[in-house]
Amino acid sequence: MAAAPPKALSKDLAAYQAIKNLLFQRRLPPGQKIIYRDLEETLGMSKTPIITALARLESEGLVVSHQNRGFYVRELSADEIRQMYDLRIRMEWLAIDYAIDNRASRSIDRLATALDRYLAYTPPFYDARSFQLDSEFHAAIADLGGNSFLLGMLEQFYLTGWVSVNVAAMTPLIDQFRADHRDIFTAIERGDRKAAKAVLRRHLGMAHDAIAAASTATMQFAPFTAR
Repeated sequence: MAAAPPKALSKDLAAYQAIKNLLFQRRLPPGQKIIYRDLEETLGMSKTPIITALARLESEGLVVSHQNRGFYVRELSADEIRQMYDLRIRMEWLAIDYAIDNRASRSIDRLATALDRYLAYTPPFYDARSFQLDSEFHAAIADLGGNSFLLGMLEQFYLTGWVSVNVAAMTPLIDQFRADHRDIFTAIERGDRKAAKAVLRRHLGMAHDAIAAASTATMQFAPFTAR
């Protein structure tokens, strides 16, 4: 099969990046049906690259398609939220192990910088910038460990979380999160993996419970406990 012309590839990539940006800006909220015509007008593109982009975003878990109904922004159910946090906490425990094992051979400066940037931002509510800096701190832990595959998987988790759940529900936890990040950094710096993992488990458990409380499915929800 002949390769597609570079121009066509460029349009597909431009559509993908533009729609992904709309998702990150929350201009397409969780559960919303995606109207092709609206995207055509907003992006100034035809339907073909838009559908190609949406198919790619579906493969990344950011949108879902329903037969004869089109695409929707992914909205996680209560069970999916629990599963996501259960898996995330296990992956971040692994990131802590890698980080502590490699901290002697790799600079901890990026993690220190990520912590400083997070602490320097003091918004009245948990917004997009809060989420970005929060994610950068957690990603810096994985980066310290030197496993690029784990880092890539975690970064996709962070994006899915932002697009698919109401992260603004974590606003009451801002001060606690600041303290948690300090404690995680200190534990990693001194090589105390047990302490780092304990703080992380509590940290992500509180985030899970706040998001669950804001979910429409909270009636069936119990506080999160990582096993």
